[in-house]
Amino acid sequence: MRTLFLLIGLCVTGIALAQSQAPGTGNPYEARVPVTDQSAGTRDAALREALATIVNRVGGDGAATQAGSLIAQAPQLVQRYGYDKDETGATVLVAAFDPRTVDSRVKGLGLPVWGVYAAEVEDIQLMIRGVSDRSSYLKVMALLRGLPSVRRVDVISAKADGLALSVRSEGGASRLNGALLTSGTLTQDYSTGTSELVYRVLATAP
Repeated sequence: MRTLFLLIGLCVTGIALAQSQAPGTGNPYEARVPVTDQSAGTRDAALREALATIVNRVGGDGAATQAGSLIAQAPQLVQRYGYDKDETGATVLVAAFDPRTVDSRVKGLGLPVWGVYAAEVEDIQLMIRGVSDRSSYLKVMALLRGLPSVRRVDVISAKADGLALSVRSEGGASRLNGALLTSGTLTQDYSTGTSELVYRVLATAP
């Protein structure tokens, strides 16, 4: 019964994941931010949030925390913006920034630039163990969904406490592996005696 419950949870959450990642994935310098209204103050705050998302995508996790001066200039740097609806009917601001401007400003702060256009894109097979219930599954999927390099996550199979995934990621397996091992959620699992991308959910994961 527990396995059946997990599979049901996978199907429902997988649909939600696909919907949440679908908009804007074609342009890594574009971001979508939920807004409560279209006032100037709300717009400018959303533009800063959008630019922070893009800076993290370009410079890696946490880059935006070191780019406060750049983020503050988002209303002046935005190339174009508009409003759209998400799948629930809520309003979102859609903002795009010039790639060369963002890259040069990020480099100017002494931060790395991954080069999202030039980065190699791979379909990477992962096995994650310790996924014993829906809560741990959601934790793993939230981690993957939050990585700026990840474009798509597909569930291949779920059996006992093992979750087999196919992850489409910019920068290849080495970048994805580094991000997963520094997340505080997963650790490498060598119990099978292989160096392949096999992980286990940490019991103390947040």
